[in-house]
Amino acid sequence: MSIIFGLLLQFYLSAEVETYKNLKATQNYATAQLMATDSKNALSGKLGAVTFDKGRVVVSADKTTVILVNGSSYTFASP
Repeated sequence: MSIIFGLLLQFYLSAEVETYKNLKATQNYATAQLMATDSKNALSGKLGAVTFDKGRVVVSADKTTVILVNGSSYTFASP
């Protein structure tokens, strides 16, 4: 009986950890998108870099790169 309970608990905890990782990845991506959009608006179509408390955004002619303080990096194509 305890073996079955242990397996169920392990399955449940694994599912919770995966859900948390997915949530954090989605949150980081959404943060990067908002930072990219805000920096494009702040620079008014110019090229340059903007620093936020959550990371740094570099806007170039063909792409926008967001580097978050946790080490995640996202690149978005500039229209």
